[in-house]
Amino acid sequence: KPHLYKDPNHKPEMAIALSQRVRAMCGFRSLLEISHHLQIYPEFAALVGSEATQNIRECCQDLAGSSREGISTQQTKYAIQQMFESFLTNESSNIHTQLDLLLTRLATQQKESSLSKVEQLMMQLSTQFPHDSGIMAPLFLNIVELSQGEALFIGANEPHAYISGEILECMACSDNVVRAGLTPKPKDVQTLVEMCTYESEQPPLVQYGTLQDTMTMRYEPPVQDFCVEMIIVPPNSKYDIVNVPSPSTLLTLSGSAFLVQYHQEDNDDDDDDGDDTSSSSGSNATTTTGVIANLPVSFGSAAFCSANTRTTIVTGPNEGVHLTRAFTNVYYNSSPQDQPDDF
Repeated sequence: KPHLYKDPNHKPEMAIALSQRVRAMCGFRSLLEISHHLQIYPEFAALVGSEATQNIRECCQDLAGSSREGISTQQTKYAIQQMFESFLTNESSNIHTQLDLLLTRLATQQKESSLSKVEQLMMQLSTQFPHDSGIMAPLFLNIVELSQGEALFIGANEPHAYISGEILECMACSDNVVRAGLTPKPKDVQTLVEMCTYESEQPPLVQYGTLQDTMTMRYEPPVQDFCVEMIIVPPNSKYDIVNVPSPSTLLTLSGSAFLVQYHQEDNDDDDDDGDDTSSSSGSNATTTTGVIANLPVSFGSAAFCSANTRTTIVTGPNEGVHLTRAFTNVYYNSSPQDQPDDF
């Protein structure tokens, strides 16, 4: 559908938690978990249908009796795809009926005993998106909780939804968004069913970044498309951002500062005559011969930095600054086959 999805690029993405708690759904649950939910939630099984439900049960029996448990085979992928398609392509009237039955049962159960996290989430989603099939998504998608500073990597063609909390999101260069639920925007169920990888068994990749120094935390996803840094500079400070061999974008999340760029010249030797200011970024030795840019930034400000360009963050006496920087990951991705020819 080129009129809707205008570029061919893939779209992996990463979300970094800015608030104390972030909740999301990402990737399919294991086949065993889905099978268990089909057993204890008859409303879910009614929408999935008897054929897809039986196929999942048979796959679970095969996995339990083999050494392949935990590995996504073509058989398990097909079983999940069949479940997903059958569920999403149900008649709206059937979806509404089964949702009403489920939510009524959970509301009664809530008065008598506590609900599980999955059930609590379904009740929450029902208030935000009434009669949306995505209310049952927690039954087949992993629920992920992030603490502040943790990052969630989402591979291309993996179903996901951000539920609550504030995040910084960075993704590959693509405008394509395929939706199937939990949204008032147009949905394209068939395209989503066709494009998903249907990987399961492996939990979503959640991790903290790597501390580069006292002020910078770097998040390196397993793709070349992007890398993200969180930079926090206290008041009354100067901090040189490490040069990278890639253009980069800076976004100010809070506070204020000046971004200062200098004219740079490569040093032919390691001698320092004491007259010039040397870069402290840890890259090849350079000297600065004058300011060429001095840009004030505050909340919401964005700035572009050329590749291999020294930038200094200068904060005032009363306020520090919190910025994030994004750039290509081609020189940091550790996969040899993904590195450029001149790496």
